[in-house]
Amino acid sequence: MRSQRIAMTAEEFDLLPMRPGWKYEYYDGKAYIRPGHTIAVVSVEIGPRSLDATFQLQGVTRGDEAWLAETFFDAFRDTVEYCDWERAQIEESSRKSIRTFFEGKRGRPHESSRLAFEEEGKRIAGGALIVTNKGGPLLDILFINPRLQRGGLATALVSDALNELHRQGEKRLRSAYHVGNEASRNWHTKFGFADEPDLSLAQTYLRYAERELWRREKIGDLTEGERAALKAECERLQKRVAELREIADREGFEAVSPLLNLHGL
Repeated sequence: MRSQRIAMTAEEFDLLPMRPGWKYEYYDGKAYIRPGHTIAVVSVEIGPRSLDATFQLQGVTRGDEAWLAETFFDAFRDTVEYCDWERAQIEESSRKSIRTFFEGKRGRPHESSRLAFEEEGKRIAGGALIVTNKGGPLLDILFINPRLQRGGLATALVSDALNELHRQGEKRLRSAYHVGNEASRNWHTKFGFADEPDLSLAQTYLRYAERELWRREKIGDLTEGERAALKAECERLQKRVAELREIADREGFEAVSPLLNLHGL
């Protein structure tokens, strides 16, 4: 994936639709659009989950490292996380991400980690790598071969991991995703993950919602229903920001900054 550079006037840039998770700049008569660094931390209650018998899942061993890195590369090579990276850089990052999982750099590798093979065990189809640290279990890395995405494999892998975590008495599984990665955001939401209290993220969503209301008012194409919906969303986010500020005042900034402790060892 490459960042965008689009020629336009300043007036056109002011009315450009903008999405959270992306960075928008304007200079020299051009709009520059690239992923930002906005991360959402989410969690889901751990409990028994049904499994699709179509998928053959198994545990993860250090012997799978090279294959895991290969599938990681295939899954992430064209995503927002690696926008503007060269192939060799992505390959090295893929190997490092898997290596540091096994080395426990982000938490102790957990036996609930799962992978799935395709082609009679000759190639990894996907993996859900779980670590545990002082915050409890964390979905450290989730990746699926692009040819098999949106087929239920990610859900099967994480569901099987949840079943093992449930047997061990764990209560919640945390995860995180790049807000600009729409597929990841949608999957987490559909699976049942919910945002952890995050003041900075709520403020980001509020800014974008208020700007979108202003933009549509400026264009003048809003129906009454659309206006009401956008105003309601702004009001909801304003209320959420106020609630999180109260928590920060009462309990400290860390209470509304889940990213600070995501990989706390």
